Amino acid sequence: MKNKNDRKTGLTIEVLPETQLTAATDNAISVLLDTCFPDTFEGRSYFKQMPHGRILAWKDTALAGHMGYDLRIMRFGEQLKRVFGIIDLCVEATQRQQGIGAALLQTAISHAEEARADAMLLVTQQPAYYTRFGFVTVSSASVTWLGIEDRRSVGLLTKSLAGEIMVRVEKNTPLPIEQIDMLGYLY
Repeated sequence: MKNKNDRKTGLTIEVLPETQLTAATDNAISVLLDTCFPDTFEGRSYFKQMPHGRILAWKDTALAGHMGYDLRIMRFGEQLKRVFGIIDLCVEATQRQQGIGAALLQTAISHAEEARADAMLLVTQQPAYYTRFGFVTVSSASVTWLGIEDRRSVGLLTKSLAGEIMVRVEKNTPLPIEQIDMLGYLY
């Protein structure tokens, strides 16, 4: 667990492995996710699968922002790469436009570097926000992942996620992004 406090803003950024979430923190995440993504999480603190950990932004004692993260191997073409995935970034509506999302992303970038990630990856409907953090939209990619519906595995799925999947290369090595095998679930 890592904490970074900013006394001036009252913001605390906390990095927690999933195994260290308390019931109260898990509940606060569930409430925030349900608020930010109505009709999606149904009271859960995860969508399809629990992430490996969370990066949380606390404003005084209230949860103001959330991001899940996942560290795993993925296949880009024929290359296996260590990937730090960003999952379900959200900020409480009254706390937006105060730099909380940026603080979460900067913490994730530092955490990815510490984890020796080759790349960071996320799936989004709002790519413009992430470009200022070095993410680029993958314009043509066939992506394969383990399909999960209603908390049941439904098999391997392959689909173009052009325009929705974004990558940030961490070690200045080009990735063949035309074919991505997530070797697991889709964030």
